[in-house]
Amino acid sequence: MSDETVISIIPKRIEFLVIAKNAELLSVANDVAEHYDFRSETCATVEDIPLDTRTESSPLMTLIELDSDSTIQERMRILGLLREIFPRTQVVVVVEGGETVEDCDFMRGAGAHHMILFQEIRGSAKLYYLSALIIQGTYLPVPVTDLFPSTQVTFNAYHKLSLNQKFLPVLFSGFTFSDKKYRKLESAKQIYIRRENLEEYRKYIETYHDSTGAALKKRCRATMMTLMGLYSELMLLLLLDSEVAKKEVLSAKIEEFIVTAQELAGYLNNCPDVWNVIAQALDFKFCRYERAIYILAYALQIAQKAQLLTDTRTLIVTTLLADIGLMDLPAVHYKNILTKPESQLDANDLEKLKSHPMGSLNRVMFRNLDVSQDVKSCIVCTHERNDQQGFPNQVPPDKIPMEAKLILFSELMDRRVRATLEDGIITHDFVRKQVWEEEKVSLKRFNAEFLDKIEKVLIA
Repeated sequence: MSDETVISIIPKRIEFLVIAKNAELLSVANDVAEHYDFRSETCATVEDIPLDTRTESSPLMTLIELDSDSTIQERMRILGLLREIFPRTQVVVVVEGGETVEDCDFMRGAGAHHMILFQEIRGSAKLYYLSALIIQGTYLPVPVTDLFPSTQVTFNAYHKLSLNQKFLPVLFSGFTFSDKKYRKLESAKQIYIRRENLEEYRKYIETYHDSTGAALKKRCRATMMTLMGLYSELMLLLLLDSEVAKKEVLSAKIEEFIVTAQELAGYLNNCPDVWNVIAQALDFKFCRYERAIYILAYALQIAQKAQLLTDTRTLIVTTLLADIGLMDLPAVHYKNILTKPESQLDANDLEKLKSHPMGSLNRVMFRNLDVSQDVKSCIVCTHERNDQQGFPNQVPPDKIPMEAKLILFSELMDRRVRATLEDGIITHDFVRKQVWEEEKVSLKRFNAEFLDKIEKVLIA
């Protein structure tokens, strides 16, 4: 057998490009790549990007460190060169924090999509969340059967090549989806759309699919996907300290999230096989551990079927904001909290987990969000319990808001669903019944009155 190295003729798609010299930054970036199993490459400067790499598709994300002593003109030159080499990469610039608003605007104009403070990379999990969102949550799969031949689409769509993982454009906004194109794509079963086009995709579904049967399931899924897009956009606006949005922008985005969630509740109310529709709606990597929209959908369905709330706004906004404090935790704890059951967390992880409700409230206060006192109270009660063994404040059971109980129960149910349905053997009906029965026997997390109210909704 020959000892010669075998060179693949299929180019390897880089997902995560890191351009930096700082050893600490490189160490964190390497851990991000290892944690998510990203295909990554590192170089010291833009000029050092290998020539063979420059012929490939743009990396999904480029993290770039710019010299703190460089002028704004030099930074714009470097960003411009990077955009010339990789025009479609999403650029995240590491900044020190002394940049003016004008400097940041100039860098955005030169091609920076996001800016993250070095101290945020060093002391929090924000780079992990941002990287997962960009690399795993930019191109999202939808069934080809969602589309109809001879209809006009208002979004671009892509086919993912199996060998090199490149996204090949196959549909363009404004074009009519021809019969010939449909037949070609049918064998692929799914196409991909970009996260920023989710609202246009939802409009397409609502235009060409009615509100009954299987079509209603598609509306539910499309609306949950839209909510995921809005949620992730709001997370970045709230989390990244270098990207402080105007208060009116945040308020408008939160209101859009509320309205869309209320529309979802209307669809879920009449949707056949609703629990499985929710459980399977966001079947892509980014939502493997990003569960807020699942929890919201479960909570909305339980609340409306059991007639527990007259207004769902507090429930919706609390679900949006309740876990934002997790991203402010050190990365080592964030990773463990997301990937391990609470029973397997060590003392340090548990301490950090118990601190995150107050961290979420502090983040809301820091951003000066215009939310009600009810929302603020609920944020710090979503892990409180009937036996007063919850956290962070061991609130008396009669003081725990209904919205907080719904969120906690939905989180427990979602966690069990995620853990047991992956093998396709245990049904959602079994999981719901199992969770409810365990809680009814123990009465540690919830009182009997709450569990009795939701029994018929869960055990049909």
